[in-house]
Amino acid sequence: MLPMALINLVVAGIWHFTGVWHFAGASLVRWLFCGALIGVPYVCLGRALSVAKNSRNAFIGLPPEMGIPFAIIAALTLVSAIAA
Repeated sequence: MLPMALINLVVAGIWHFTGVWHFAGASLVRWLFCGALIGVPYVCLGRALSVAKNSRNAFIGLPPEMGIPFAIIAALTLVSAIAA
């Protein structure tokens, strides 16, 4: 949790200081950029720290417990970017 908290502090600072961007699509660029800065380490840390399971039921992509929160965050991000 600590690495993600520190990453979140950095991203919050970037979000704050990029608020002065005033070009076409600046809001969308900020959302995508900051989302990537949070999402990429989240996925990498999750994969690195997950325990390999020997199971007959393999899944493709995100594990089921990550799917719903990820989908909600992605949907809210898109709606916010479109509305801005």
